[in-house]
Amino acid sequence: MKPKLNIKFFKKTNEIFPPTKKYIVIGICGSEGSHMHQAILRLAEHLFINSNCLDFRFLKTESRVLKAVASGAIDRGVIIFKKNANPVLKNKALEIITRFEMEIYQFAIIKNYC
Repeated sequence: MKPKLNIKFFKKTNEIFPPTKKYIVIGICGSEGSHMHQAILRLAEHLFINSNCLDFRFLKTESRVLKAVASGAIDRGVIIFKKNANPVLKNKALEIITRFEMEIYQFAIIKNYC
């Protein structure tokens, strides 16, 4: 079962994933396989973007992602959106081009107590 997406704000697909670029370098606030990583893969799938065109950089922290986008080291960055407290809103060099939510599934592994 695929997690549901709820798109809150959206610019054109070709602005999020520019078709003129062979690869789009995306910085992730997290590690490989993290919720952030899964979220951008799910969004790409939803928009019919081939994930082989996405080159991920797992930058771990929000500040590293923001610095890398602002400097041009990466094309796009994925961070948690915190509404009014979001640093992107305060940084004139950065622009939010889409905002979305994705369902989170939580799992438990159990064993016999005895």
